[in-house]
Amino acid sequence: MLGSYLRRERTILEFGVMNDRFKKQNTALTSLVKSSLWQLSDYDLAFHQVTETVAMISANRKATPDAHETVCEYRVRRPDGSLRWMFERGDIEFNAEGEQIRRIGMVMDITERRLAEETLRESVAVAKFATHLTQLGGWSVNLGAGETTWTEETSRIYEAGPGYVPTVEGGIACFAPEYRQLISEAFDRCISDGDPFDLELGLITLKNNRRWVRVMGEQVKDADGTVTGARGAIQNITDQVDAKEALRRSEERYALATAAAQAALWDWDVSSGDIIFSEQYRELVGYSYADFLDRVESFKSILHPEDQEVLTDVIGKYFRSPHSGAVTCEYRLKRSDGEYYWFRSVAQALWNDEGKAIRLVGTTVDITDIRNAQIVREELLERERAARREADNASKYYRSLFEYAPGSYLVLTPDEFEIVAVSDSYLVATMTTREELQGQKFFEVFPNDPDDPAADGETNLRASFGRVNSLNRSDVMPIQRHPVRDRDGRFIEKFWGPVNTPVPGPNGEIAFIIHRAEDVTA
Repeated sequence: MLGSYLRRERTILEFGVMNDRFKKQNTALTSLVKSSLWQLSDYDLAFHQVTETVAMISANRKATPDAHETVCEYRVRRPDGSLRWMFERGDIEFNAEGEQIRRIGMVMDITERRLAEETLRESVAVAKFATHLTQLGGWSVNLGAGETTWTEETSRIYEAGPGYVPTVEGGIACFAPEYRQLISEAFDRCISDGDPFDLELGLITLKNNRRWVRVMGEQVKDADGTVTGARGAIQNITDQVDAKEALRRSEERYALATAAAQAALWDWDVSSGDIIFSEQYRELVGYSYADFLDRVESFKSILHPEDQEVLTDVIGKYFRSPHSGAVTCEYRLKRSDGEYYWFRSVAQALWNDEGKAIRLVGTTVDITDIRNAQIVREELLERERAARREADNASKYYRSLFEYAPGSYLVLTPDEFEIVAVSDSYLVATMTTREELQGQKFFEVFPNDPDDPAADGETNLRASFGRVNSLNRSDVMPIQRHPVRDRDGRFIEKFWGPVNTPVPGPNGEIAFIIHRAEDVTA
């Protein structure tokens, strides 16, 4: 199979095994390294390899008589100084004494592919960071397998330690007692009737800390319409709920202050311009009688410039509406300490027989705490909205990037190998749909052919995934024979060139595995 594959390729070369000097080459190879044929003769390949990759290449090329193939990736510096990534796969020949005498192989320029993989890794990291920023986690329940899966952020919300195995019952048990029946019934209706849910509930974490969370869920069906489970999201909204509670308490204080507001009275004689402020009013704004005389000008002198026109408009409209009820307005006044504070006044006019206001009597209260709480609440809400927008944009970009990537890719979880995202090219190569793959475990949708006793594709892939997880680095596999099922369920022989690459999380752990599998079937 490899020999046939190499014969179809244009970039074939032969070189000595002891000093990595080319003995034969073709025009395609000269195009890759930008050197002429005569320049490549007896050419020192190691001289053009980037220093930090030489040790890796040497390790990959250490073969024994039992290993007749070498596979590696490395960078080459062209004569113009530019760096290109190369992929090499070759056959090794031995003499009767078991010594390596010749290697013939294929070299391909994979720079664009490496750049695409780096972009994929960065995009996954961005999406992961967005979920952490918004404290938004995901969960899924597979009824057939009896398994419950939490994302890393969900585990963080629950304060679940390493090795914790989530279950539906355990997740529901963490909700505060007064909410357990509510979430349990919502989950049951989601599974049985397909009713989605979106709830704000109290949660007691596994470390006994109380939090407020928003929980969303929806039913999941397979291609045949059979209910297979549920999936959804959970978000830590403790800060938002605390802000709402702070605002509620501030409004309660305002209600109590309003009940006693008769102490901060003022009485304005509209026709003369005289106004009488109570002593409590002067205490409210922090001025003595000498500094704050009973004149409208006293009030205007401490009114915030931005509020003067607004307040004039409010009072003007009120005076043009004879015999109307009370008028309310909010504005800022400069207290004696030089700082502006928010106040609310409620006033009622006394009208003459012609419908003209002759007096305006009212009360004033300090609402600075309420306005500050409102500002904090708006800031929190805006942060939440911005975080949601960022998460939505990252999620859309993340999905679009994988779905329309030119290569044949899957994104898998590192533990259960659950399919998180899939490119269009992979769907075409495997004759599947995105709905059939996303959320499923890789080896459940791509098993070995049970009627083929020599099938080893699944075994080899599991071993490669294991190496990625244990070594935290890419694993380039030889060409694999791994049949896939067609739309009628029959196994069709396929050959693949797999490369499995880890995607690091924010703390260096493996968050995902990118599985690239190019279809090289003849």
